[in-house]
Amino acid sequence: MTYLSENKEERVYFEAVLRSESGESMFAENTYLAPDNLQQFAPPAGRATQAATALQFHTIREAFSLSGSLKRLTHPEIEDNALPWYRSLTFVVNHDVPYNGGFRSWLLDPQDEHLAYAYILGKDGGVPLVFSDHNESAKQYPEDKGRWANILERTDILNMIHFHNTVHGKPMAILYESDTVLVFRRGDVGIVAINKSASEQWIEINTWGLKNPGIYQDLIHKHQMQLSGNNFSLYIPPRTAQMWLADET
Repeated sequence: MTYLSENKEERVYFEAVLRSESGESMFAENTYLAPDNLQQFAPPAGRATQAATALQFHTIREAFSLSGSLKRLTHPEIEDNALPWYRSLTFVVNHDVPYNGGFRSWLLDPQDEHLAYAYILGKDGGVPLVFSDHNESAKQYPEDKGRWANILERTDILNMIHFHNTVHGKPMAILYESDTVLVFRRGDVGIVAINKSASEQWIEINTWGLKNPGIYQDLIHKHQMQLSGNNFSLYIPPRTAQMWLADET
């Protein structure tokens, strides 16, 4: 697993990151992430712990599934399945899921996984975790070959990390939400747009709080747009995530 801090990357073992109030690993050896053991890690009333991270994983997975709604991601802490924004640990996949046949149904479609990474690396607060391996599951599941290997060399992930570090500490505000589209800004310089549907979308957003007029670059696809006016029509192709960053000039 990889822990992404503000200014650098530190490689840490997943179990060493999720820790209980007693100091013991939340997921000890041979203790797997499963619906029937998630609740035993849930915090008692009034005492939130990092255990709620496991529940947030299911919120993200369900939101990016075919029948799920991205609206669930606007305020996940309200649903009692996530930590407060400043304490959360978020991940899209961890080692338990691809390596255990019983959990592989939890894997997102690869493109949805890409969209979900844009969300956890674009949103504010907490610590995003990025999973990387060495093709351990590919021997049993050939379709996994290359999916998570050396993920920190993937251009899309590197650009998402760049966005994450650039807007670190800047407030997040929702600009548009629906079951299939989510758009939010980070401070006055960043815009994240996610369209999980199979159709293109034109979204009308209010530009208040954004650098305006301004030239923005999509770090993922290397597109450029000029934002101006009180309202702006943003085009999002199908099954696409965009991470727009305002030019410094």
